[in-house]
Amino acid sequence: MPRRKKLNHNPTTAAMLDGAMGFNVRLELKGWHRDHWPRNAQILRELVEEIDFVTKSNSYRSVDVCTILQRKTKWAHQRLRKVLPAEVRERGAARMEYVAGRTYSQNTIGHDEVGAREDLNESFFKPNRHSRYD
Repeated sequence: MPRRKKLNHNPTTAAMLDGAMGFNVRLELKGWHRDHWPRNAQILRELVEEIDFVTKSNSYRSVDVCTILQRKTKWAHQRLRKVLPAEVRERGAARMEYVAGRTYSQNTIGHDEVGAREDLNESFFKPNRHSRYD
């Protein structure tokens, strides 16, 4: 019978095995509307303040710092997902089309809904305020 390798557990691997912590935490930001960016910045500022506060504290073990900050990052991710205007696409759907004679296809799901929004109607060009001919 083969011998099993004995695992040396430390608090970090124990937290990973318990599901309290992982290797990565991701944030997803909406960015297709101008109103998204100030709210995204506010949420990220709050997260940075939390990170600074927890990392400067001497009362936590390193595993506690990591689990607390991963939890706070996941909470920030949930808040970032609720930033308005809401997502116009259906998750997991795709409509691949060849747009404007291009040789590659693009996913165009949601383009019609974004194009129909009145608050996004503006000129393609920034007005030249120094022009004598306007």
